[in-house]
Amino acid sequence: LVMAHINRAQEAMIRAGLSHRMVNILVDQGAEAEVLGYYLRADGKIIYIASPLTISLDTLSNAEMVLTAYGKESAKAASAVLNRFTGAELYTDAACADNMGK
Repeated sequence: LVMAHINRAQEAMIRAGLSHRMVNILVDQGAEAEVLGYYLRADGKIIYIASPLTISLDTLSNAEMVLTAYGKESAKAASAVLNRFTGAELYTDAACADNMGK
């Protein structure tokens, strides 16, 4: 079982201390979400892995995933992650759920 919180990409980049250059590159590539060190576009494609110590994609692909995301600002990030990890279970609030897919 893997449990994680879905973050909006730009907030996660700032918290992670990524350089301005790297932030600009990821924004230009369409970074929408971050989960477990993976940065994803809206379509779920992984565009950057922040740490070589993160859980491998093979492990994530075969694991039961429970994810959380809250607030309407997190709706696009939650959608991006669910596009990648389609079998994941998402726990969220009404604000996020109501704005997913918009």
